[in-house]
Amino acid sequence: GTCLPVFPDSHLIMTLAPDKLVVDENQLKDIGDVDTDDDNNDERDVLGEMEIAAILMITGGEKDEKLSRADRGLLRRALVMTAERVYGEKRQMLPSDLKATLETIATDSSEKPGGGPRWHTKMQSRASEMALALELMTEGFEGELFNREGEAWPEADVTIVDLAYLSREGYESQMALAVISLANTVNHIAERDQFEKRNTLFDIDEAHVVTANPLLAPYFAKKSKMWRKLGTWLWLATQNLKDFPD
Repeated sequence: GTCLPVFPDSHLIMTLAPDKLVVDENQLKDIGDVDTDDDNNDERDVLGEMEIAAILMITGGEKDEKLSRADRGLLRRALVMTAERVYGEKRQMLPSDLKATLETIATDSSEKPGGGPRWHTKMQSRASEMALALELMTEGFEGELFNREGEAWPEADVTIVDLAYLSREGYESQMALAVISLANTVNHIAERDQFEKRNTLFDIDEAHVVTANPLLAPYFAKKSKMWRKLGTWLWLATQNLKDFPD
């Protein structure tokens, strides 16, 4: 069946400068922060995109299930650790790989250089909880959809993807992850064809279903800002503008 990889670009972590791999909770910006006025700061935030996907899987897309800055710092460290390990194994990173890293952190009794435990007990407890939450996305229908290595989609002038099954109540996080995966596919085409005369359009019908997600709205604000210089355009369509959240 169809597979929608969640972390297809994890290998790019290996190419980033250290200042781009922010894992210190005190240096993290709010996920919703989007500087729409700064046209010079339009580099792709690979780790940030991976973080949003991971948070969606861990929280299930629930608005009340938010991660603290300390949680986000821990999660980003786990993402970098996983990306490095999987890169060494020369394969795609899967949600189950992140789950395994978090489980390792939860049980790691090693000491850091200079003495003292490498991980605080509270961090280990949270890592265990995150790993347990990720289990849903590694089994059953979700596992088939998101926890398999994917191949490039066949290219055509027009590709239509029907996500009606995921628009049902209770599938908010699955819908968000599917849209992120599709956006990653479009991003690969955009970067490859950025010097071609032909533009790329990414249209989302009934877009209020997607933009209602508090994590997806800033994700696409940043993505569309970057796409402008790649000749790629995000079009959001809906029958009623009142359906868009405030």
